[in-house]
Amino acid sequence: MVSVLRKFRFGASGNRDRSKDRIVRKLVFVCLTLLIFFPALSWAKDKNSPTVGIVYGPQASYRDAVLSMQKFLESQECKCVLVELPKPDQNVEDNTILARLSGIKPQVFVGVGTQAVAIIRQSDPKIPMVFCMIPNVLDAPFWDEKNKNQFAPAGVSTDIDPDEQIAWIKRIAPEIKNIGVFFSPRTRKTSESIQNAGRKAGIEVTPIQTDREKITDAFKELDQKDCDAVLMLPDVGIYNSTNVRALLLLGMRQKKVVFGFSESVVKAGGFAGQYCNTAEVGKQTGELVQELLKGKKTDNIGLQYTGSIQRAVNLRTAEMIEKPIDETLLDKNVVRFGND
Repeated sequence: MVSVLRKFRFGASGNRDRSKDRIVRKLVFVCLTLLIFFPALSWAKDKNSPTVGIVYGPQASYRDAVLSMQKFLESQECKCVLVELPKPDQNVEDNTILARLSGIKPQVFVGVGTQAVAIIRQSDPKIPMVFCMIPNVLDAPFWDEKNKNQFAPAGVSTDIDPDEQIAWIKRIAPEIKNIGVFFSPRTRKTSESIQNAGRKAGIEVTPIQTDREKITDAFKELDQKDCDAVLMLPDVGIYNSTNVRALLLLGMRQKKVVFGFSESVVKAGGFAGQYCNTAEVGKQTGELVQELLKGKKTDNIGLQYTGSIQRAVNLRTAEMIEKPIDETLLDKNVVRFGND
């Protein structure tokens, strides 16, 4: 460093102004200090930052939640380690994934999707975990273990709170008396929770068991049980593109109100729908991680429904089935289709 300073003071010109020389010397000293001090500070910060292991499935829908969660946690000075699970056709053994997870040693794990939750549970059980991006969460495999006091899950579901779901339906379609809900074995408990919410709100909810192959029989049951509406659950055991189109067509022909589980279903002809904002689910999950890092236990958190509900209506569909929607009842952020 002395040689550097001498160079500036006793350079080839030999007549450098003293005040300039002092300024240059100070600048050199500051720069050298920054070069030495900042990397050490950054290293100390990383060393003391809590580590969060975020394990997620390969589905594209998970990535928005993961990126939002990561951004929030890093703003809270957490270090995030992301592990994307392989696709099923890649035939990667669980032991390979578990070996990678064991090397992370986080303070908290996050399981994004049921596959991630299952693999984390095979890892260190002493590390607390939260879940997110799980639809029909009451039917998730780990919920039975929760009921048997074998596991205390905490996390954010993509489901809409059943009470809020029914309340909004009553608000925009008060004439509805009986809502049919198609369910399969993978959504039985979810349908029952909606039925309970309807009972509290004074509206009948009729669960109808079906599957992809028997959905036309379920359509007949709607009439037999006097259902004037259908609430769709995101159940791949029931709905594919063909069955969704068939249900929307049935709604048009029989003037039944169809509530979809996504914006695309409403745009395609559904009466209305409620669904989550995946980025907000990620942030909400990050907030739960913070609670755990501050010492809260998972069994004191439990299940949270998504706090960011998105809604859509199709005004053209409402007009065609002669059940117009009073737009004064809609919040300004409700997506509207068929109003052009």
